[in-house]
Amino acid sequence: MAERKAVKKKILKITAVVIVAVLLLSLGMLALTKIIYGAIFPRFDRTRIETALNISYAEIMDTYPRQRVTFMSEENRLTGYIYGEKNTKGLVLIAPGLSDGAEDYTSLAMGFVDLGYRVFTFDTTGSFESEGESSVGFSQEVIDLDNALHFIEKDPELKKLPLFLFGHSRGGYSSAMMCTTNHDIKAIATAGAVNSPMEITMEWSTNYVGPVAFTGYPALYAYQAMIFGTDIMNTSAAEALSESDIPSLVIHCENDVTVSVDGSSLYAHKDEVENPNAEFMLYENEENMGHTQLLFTKEANLYREDILSEYENLLLKYGSEIPEDIENSFLDSIDSQKAQEANLNLIELISDFYLKNLS
Repeated sequence: MAERKAVKKKILKITAVVIVAVLLLSLGMLALTKIIYGAIFPRFDRTRIETALNISYAEIMDTYPRQRVTFMSEENRLTGYIYGEKNTKGLVLIAPGLSDGAEDYTSLAMGFVDLGYRVFTFDTTGSFESEGESSVGFSQEVIDLDNALHFIEKDPELKKLPLFLFGHSRGGYSSAMMCTTNHDIKAIATAGAVNSPMEITMEWSTNYVGPVAFTGYPALYAYQAMIFGTDIMNTSAAEALSESDIPSLVIHCENDVTVSVDGSSLYAHKDEVENPNAEFMLYENEENMGHTQLLFTKEANLYREDILSEYENLLLKYGSEIPEDIENSFLDSIDSQKAQEANLNLIELISDFYLKNLS
């Protein structure tokens, strides 16, 4: 009897040690995940070269006037812009990619305005002109986009217009996720859309450290679920599209190295989407192939590459401290409209899809 009690006591002691060890390991993994997550999703603000490559509003304000608006997303006030105040064909809400904001899509906004649309662009939480100490996480844009739509629905003029979404990359994922809401969306178009936060994170991680990245999967999921809840984390873009019959056009480039067409992309899950009005397109224009490159012309992409290469050479020449007068002269020489010339074929393709499904 005494031996049995001793064995039982030993088993309980070992069990307690194992449980404590597992808890400590789990807490350690969560703490490490929080640090890594903070590095991936910091507050985004533009460098001087990034600002110079984007179209300055001062250059286009006479031709493309815009209205600055703000709206709340949880505790943060976000900033947005409305172009084409007299256009009535419909309202295109542009959902930006990770680390991008309203100014990165100015030329696309101009393209849609030229076709008769009103356009709404905005900066997500923790980005550029919007409040937020950090960009929080991949799914934060689902919350931000939902609040942007609520803002539109409360505006006496905007709510009258047929509503269309265009989402790029993370914005494509967020746009698809709106299919689980009650917003009156007429059609959705995405480019380079991600299917889920976990898939893209694992894809990026394994590209750097290989299969060992999956050891952090439980902590990563748990951390994101703590922030955004299990409803968002357990729903992919493909599943969201399947929950509605909203016409949706999913575009992806074959050689996209940021979001793999056969991996973490929404396009890769096309066979799982049950929405009868969803269409999938592999964009095969060699001049514009790429994750972000397809948004712009071949000439714009080559021009940006040249500018960035020249700027890198200046950094190397001056040891990362370019003299102010030399840097100013270089930045002033950049033709931002040339650097951000929109791929009008893509814009017209999306517009045709919108109008085809307008009822």
